[in-house]
Parts: sequence; structure tokens; C-alpha cells
Amino acid sequence: MITLATIGTSTITERFADAVAQTPGIRVDAAYSRDVARARAFADRIGAPGASDDLDGLLATVDAVYVGSPNGLHAEQARAAIRAGVHVFVEKPAAPTASEWDGLVAEAREHDVVLFEGMRNVYDPGLAALRDLLPEVGVVRRVSFAYCQRSARYDLVLAGETPNIFDPALAGGALLDLGVYPLSAAVALFGEPHTVTGLQVPIATGVDGAGSALLG
Repeated sequence: MITLATIGTSTITERFADAVAQTPGIRVDAAYSRDVARARAFADRIGAPGASDDLDGLLATVDAVYVGSPNGLHAEQARAAIRAGVHVFVEKPAAPTASEWDGLVAEAREHDVVLFEGMRNVYDPGLAALRDLLPEVGVVRRVSFAYCQRSARYDLVLAGETPNIFDPALAGGALLDLGVYPLSAAVALFGEPHTVTGLQVPIATGVDGAGSALLG
């Protein structure tokens, strides 16, 4: 039985816990939050027996951890787990920069643990089918990917608040939220670009609320 702890108390973490509950051979033993009362309330909601605000202590009790905290905390918390010898499933984006991700990968190899980022779309059967069909299209000259959605938290920004997803200190913004999906699909199908030109549309909190990128 794989024992697991969750980090973060958002809806996505709750959905992950629901999926774990339907999967044999794995269980959520505890929930972590910097606020122990919030951790306890979340643990009760997902049916986990343990709750803690002591990350290092918690990591000593489980086999694996799910990191679903705000973006800017992912790399730090994943690194703590890796160094504790704990396997890591970290939500996207795993780190704000490529160099931070490379560092996490190197440490995971050094400590012989599994580290993976929750970027499901590049492994979907639909994308695989599209890749298989590309040779039938002929020479591809131009493609366009887009993902647009009004955030449910944008009303908080309009009210003068700074929710985590739009906090520059926590690696918030459109590119590191929805923007990773079209970019990951483009790279998965056509490889890494040689050139990148981009334009961001800033919002009141200082992060990008929208944007476009032209990949060569």
C-alpha cells in the first residue's frame, strides 16, 4: 500500500484525493497546510486520518506526496519531499523556470525517487491520435493553439484583492495557469521552438491576465 500526503487545500487537491479513493493500492494518510486548522478541516473533507502544519515531520511518515499548493511553492515543497526520500506528484507548473525544474530532476535522480508533473494533456489519447494523423496532412506550415477562460477568481482582482493564482510572488498569471496547455501541446507535437516572441496583457496585480506567443 502506497501512503500519500497532500499539500494544498484547493479544489484540485480534493479531486485528486477523490481519484485516489477509487484506486487500489494507494491511500491518502494526511493533509498538509501551513494553517493546521485548515489542514484538519481539509483532511476531514477528504477522509484522511492525519493533518499537519509540519511538512518535514509529515514527510517522514509517507511514501509519496501530492503537491497542489500555489505555483510559487511547488518547487520548494517538491524539493523538501525529494530530499526526504519521498516520491512526488507535483501539479503544473512544477516550477516557474526551466532551471528550477532541471534542479528538481537532478535531485530526484540523486535520491532515487519518482518525480513527475501533472501535465495530463500531452498523454491524452486524443493528442496521440492527432500526432499519428500528422503525416497524412502533409507539410505543416502553421498551427494555432488557444485556451481562453474567464477565471472564477478574477472578480476578486476587480475588488482589489490578490488571489494566489494572480499573485506575482506565487508565480501566478495566465501563462503559468492555462497557458501551459497550448504550449505543452505545441512542443509535444512539433518539438521545442527555435525562437519565441510574446506579448502579455497585464492586470492590476502585476501578472499577465492574457497573452500570445509566436513560436518559430
